[in-house]
Amino acid sequence: MPSVDLQYIRSRQREMRHAIRLSSPALVYSGSIGIVIIAANKSQVRDRIGKILDRMAVVSRGELTASDIVHKVAAGEAYSLAQILSRGDVLGYEPVQAVSALLSRHYHSFLGEPLTVESCFVQLNTAPENDYLSHISPDGSVQLFEHMHYMGPAGDAEQSERSGDEALKQLNDRLLEHYQDYPTPSALVTDMERNPSLAPLFTAGRRRDIVVLDRKALERRDFDSIFKRLAL
Repeated sequence: MPSVDLQYIRSRQREMRHAIRLSSPALVYSGSIGIVIIAANKSQVRDRIGKILDRMAVVSRGELTASDIVHKVAAGEAYSLAQILSRGDVLGYEPVQAVSALLSRHYHSFLGEPLTVESCFVQLNTAPENDYLSHISPDGSVQLFEHMHYMGPAGDAEQSERSGDEALKQLNDRLLEHYQDYPTPSALVTDMERNPSLAPLFTAGRRRDIVVLDRKALERRDFDSIFKRLAL
C-alpha cells in the first residue's frame, strides 16, 4: 500500500506559499466606474494584468511561468466558448473552472511540479453587485469576493505563515468595511496610496500596471473600448 509523506507535502506547500508571498501585490476594485486592477510590476516592459475577453481580465501573483499558464488556460476556455456563444454570453465562472481544475491537478499530484500561483479573475457586468470577482488559490479552490480584494503581503514580513494569512484576511476585511464608490480611477489610486497597509503596492520606483474595465463602455455595448490600460 503506498504511503504519503506528510512532511514532504507540508514542506512543498510552504515553499509554494513562500514564493507567492515574495511576489508583487495586486488590488482589485469594483465600483460604478467599473473594475479597476492595480498591480505592482518589477518589469518595465511586461504587463501583469491580462485581457481575456472584452470585459474579463486576470491578474496573478507567483511564478511568471505559472501566471502565463493560468492566463492562457482562461483565455483559451473563454475564446472556445465564444465560438459557440456570443462574446457577451460567456460567463466568468466557466474559464475559472478550467483554471481551478488545472491548479488542483498540479497541487495534488505530488510526483509532478506544482504551479506556484494565485490569481484574481474578474468579469464586468452592468452593476457592481453583479460583477464576477473571484480569487483562485494555488490548490485550485475558488473564493468569490465583493468590491475589493488585495493579494499581497500584510504586516511584518518575518511573521509566521499563519499570522501572515490572518493579517491579510483582516486587511481585506478592513478594505471592504471602508469601501466607497470612487468617481474615477485616479481618485481610487490617490486614496489607496494613503493606506500604509498597501505600501508594497505603491513602492517608489516600481512601475504600476493599471487597468480599468469601463462600465460606461459596457452600457454602450462598445466592447472594444471596455478594457483600458491607464498611466496614473
